[in-house]
Amino acid sequence: MSKEFQEMLLQQLPRMRGFALGMTRSPADADDLVQIAAERILKYESYFKVGSNFRAWSYRIMKNSHISMCRARIRRPVSIDQFADVASPPTSLVSSPLQEDHVYSREVVRAMDKLNAPLREVLMVVCGAQIPYEEAAVLLACSVETVKSRLHRARAQMKSLLLDIVPREFSAVQAPRSSAASLEAEVLAC
Repeated sequence: MSKEFQEMLLQQLPRMRGFALGMTRSPADADDLVQIAAERILKYESYFKVGSNFRAWSYRIMKNSHISMCRARIRRPVSIDQFADVASPPTSLVSSPLQEDHVYSREVVRAMDKLNAPLREVLMVVCGAQIPYEEAAVLLACSVETVKSRLHRARAQMKSLLLDIVPREFSAVQAPRSSAASLEAEVLAC
């Protein structure tokens, strides 16, 4: 294994974790996915073409690993006994987020769940992982124009979903209009 390849992988790991977290929505599953993807990247180092886009190559491996994990999870039976021993974390180690931030986060996740898979994927890649359009096109196996079109549609749907929810959600506490405007700005800023 070359030193240069190791450095590229080490630089990519934090971005991979963010992307994995967006796909799995679970920190534990995201860590597992990053580990599986890193193992495969190291295993298939000989298939990497020097001078090509390492980030797109590694994201493609991670995406394929995620699909494999989902398929395996569907085939694997789950026993209810494995959930009986789960202990709740001690409350002294848990800090509560601000209520408004928690509500915004929950609503953003709900809105993203309402998007169809290609739109959600493009939103996570371009906005979440901050990958340029060209690299996203390689990663998602589509043209740059398709990436831009899907991103435009995803942003428009997120805007309509979030602006429909925010005023209704905060009508009891009479949140100022600037909260909804700032949420809209955050969604559209990526």
